[in-house]
Amino acid sequence: MSNYFELIKIFCTVANTENFKKAAVKLGKSPQSITRAIQELEDQKGEILFYRSTRGHKITRAGEELLRQAQPLLKQINELVKNNTQESNQNISGHIRLTMPTAFGRHLVIPLITKFQTEYPNIKVSCILTDEHSDVIENQIDIGLRVGFLNDNRFVSRKVMNIGFRVVGSPDLIKRVGQPYQIGDLDNFPIIAFENLSLNQYWFWGVEYDQTFLPNLPSFSTNDLDAYCQAIVDGIGFAHIPEFLALPMIQQGTAIEVMKNVKSSPWGLYLYRPQLGPTPKRIKLLYNYLAENFIRSD
Repeated sequence: MSNYFELIKIFCTVANTENFKKAAVKLGKSPQSITRAIQELEDQKGEILFYRSTRGHKITRAGEELLRQAQPLLKQINELVKNNTQESNQNISGHIRLTMPTAFGRHLVIPLITKFQTEYPNIKVSCILTDEHSDVIENQIDIGLRVGFLNDNRFVSRKVMNIGFRVVGSPDLIKRVGQPYQIGDLDNFPIIAFENLSLNQYWFWGVEYDQTFLPNLPSFSTNDLDAYCQAIVDGIGFAHIPEFLALPMIQQGTAIEVMKNVKSSPWGLYLYRPQLGPTPKRIKLLYNYLAENFIRSD
């Protein structure tokens, strides 16, 4: 690795995180590349910058002195790069159309789009929130998000997030009827189910990649996640729900997790875009921005 600035950047990140693996995650690099970079910098300096032991890594006096000198300079360079980037961002313009499942878009994507547009104010974004599958190319969609792998060579796709699940019920419901402990118990409790319109069946979201179809009609069913959440809070029944919706409810005390021993396999959230020729810079920017921010939060 010959880029001295890059070596210093890696060194400062390791020093500030006090951990090679954490630095690797933060910089989006492999732990092995971080180790090689520190070794190369030590060779160039002719000094040991970190003590290595089975308990971790500790910065040396030489490392502390280098950090004291390098960190202010690195900050100045980063500010300069940021300012130049912001200036060039002003020149990128155009319109981007996205499509995504309704609840995922509302809770996960729209906040990121808002941040993106502060950096790229001349890029206009249209978000189409729908739970219906449509022809992305025919509808002139630039970027899409979907649950599940897209096996279509007309598109570039990338897994950006694992969506975990929790089984929850309201405190009032649990006081009233008790709680289930395993899947077999669900026959004896009121259930809120997600209605799969394409299969015309009710289903309790998949456990271990299987779609567990309910033998009996649920107490309440819907194909809308927000209505699903409201039914949980109202104590209509127990539900299997994505963590990004369940965790705030659990923290607020409007829902309690049950069946903790039942492990649900996560669903993959995929970002994709058509590859029909050269991709405009504005689309690449948003595609990469969403991918990086989803991966960082996963």
